[in-house]
Amino acid sequence: MRTRSILQVQSLCKMLGAGVATEAHQKNKLERVAGYITRPPVAIERLSLTPQGHIKYSLKTPYRDGTTHVIFEPLDFIARLASLVVFRKN
Repeated sequence: MRTRSILQVQSLCKMLGAGVATEAHQKNKLERVAGYITRPPVAIERLSLTPQGHIKYSLKTPYRDGTTHVIFEPLDFIARLASLVVFRKN
């Protein structure tokens, strides 16, 4: 495993907007940051396809109004997923 310096971790966290700072020897904090960075944008196990071909995303906890899932047209789902991608400015 490659070790990152404090400046590299701070730079990466600023890029993510996480505002997290940690020392290279603080493995617990580094593991949390790494887990945050590598976490997928949606939980795959909560995705399913409806018989009509729409994408159903089951919510982890229901909304206050009782909503337990949301339905997307395939292109709308892809557009929303693409909007989660962070582009790095050089």
